[in-house]
Amino acid sequence: MRTLFRALGIGFVTAVVGGALAAYCADVSTRVNNVSDFEGGRGMFIAFVLVPAAAIGSFAVGAIVAVVGPMTGRGSYLVRQSRAIAVASLVIGAIAGLSALTADQAPLIDGLAAEIELELRLPQGEPLPDIAGQELKVALYGSHRDNQYVTLDPDSVVEHDGRAVVPGVATLLSKVTGRTLSIHEGSSTRATFELPVPAHPTSADSSWTSWTRPSSGPGGGDVPANTYEVRYRIVAVVE
Repeated sequence: MRTLFRALGIGFVTAVVGGALAAYCADVSTRVNNVSDFEGGRGMFIAFVLVPAAAIGSFAVGAIVAVVGPMTGRGSYLVRQSRAIAVASLVIGAIAGLSALTADQAPLIDGLAAEIELELRLPQGEPLPDIAGQELKVALYGSHRDNQYVTLDPDSVVEHDGRAVVPGVATLLSKVTGRTLSIHEGSSTRATFELPVPAHPTSADSSWTSWTRPSSGPGGGDVPANTYEVRYRIVAVVE
């Protein structure tokens, strides 16, 4: 019975310390991994998944350390408790470090964050949709952590040869090769582009590309003769 209480006591203290350490490590790790904080999702993932898992694992470590080998002599409880906390901390730290090292981090240009600037050229004679009312949306997909809408600038729209040109910008959040750009009006997809964006952009990518036609048209079908076109460049974000 004494062994059981000893294991429970050491396990409980180790769980508290492990949970607190995990909360800090998880906050850093989820930020590095660009875990979405939409509607508090990142915080809930930490509070209800990562911290409880670390606390349960730490409790198990503490209980095992408490019962392995004889426990005799003055100060033996503190020795076991210290060992349990040390083991749990090493495991949590190793997992957090590995997560940070293998994270798909955002690319940098000369030490600065990189963003893609683009210009969307509408089909000939097509009126400009209500951008503020989100009738026109442009989605940029790189990975499950790098999936976002491009910020369009309706105040900077210009017209060339009867075609409206809409500028937009989006920050690159992952080091993946290529991006899928899709044009949406209302609930329908009007065009999809496959952009050969480099995984590791440099200052050489700051020149505008030529105008590109979509790889697929409305609803994933054929591309009409009169359609959207896009050009882009990758630049460093200067504060």
